[in-house]
Amino acid sequence: MLKRAFIIAISAITLCPPHGSAAELKIGVIDMQRALGETEDGKDALQKLKAKLDADYKVLQAKQEELKKLEDEIAQQGYMLSESAKTQKQEKLRQMAREFEKAREEKNKEFVEAQKEATGKILKKLDEIIKNHASSEGLTIIFESSPQSKGMQGSVVWYDKKLDVTDKVIELYNGATTDPKKPR
Repeated sequence: MLKRAFIIAISAITLCPPHGSAAELKIGVIDMQRALGETEDGKDALQKLKAKLDADYKVLQAKQEELKKLEDEIAQQGYMLSESAKTQKQEKLRQMAREFEKAREEKNKEFVEAQKEATGKILKKLDEIIKNHASSEGLTIIFESSPQSKGMQGSVVWYDKKLDVTDKVIELYNGATTDPKKPR
């Protein structure tokens, strides 16, 4: 009985023609890191993040110089200071070191949050543009090809560059068009 059902199933599969309405698989590939960095909003966000990072670095560098100055002072004057004065300066040094570490962690956290916020907005808009582009071009699927995704499960190892939609998505994101009637 089981053998007979198996033979019927195999016969049905081999004798029936493929389904005529099956859609052609059309694939696209995008480098999201490049798209994120090359859109006008991405460039602006990167510039603002760099300015914030530079400002934070200057603040932290000043605090670190204060620490170094006090550390040198203790090392140079250590033998001339009374035990209580030496202990007091060492405690001040530890307190400054804790404050420096706390400020460094806080600045790092602020930077990560600012980066997430900036990229989140851009990625949301990119996602919408990618979906619209895929739909208008009849793409079945778009794979991510950023270098950061290499080596991760599901990443693209190789693809024909003709499948890359990154430039088109960047152009669409920035509002550029080939239609001369529409302003850039």
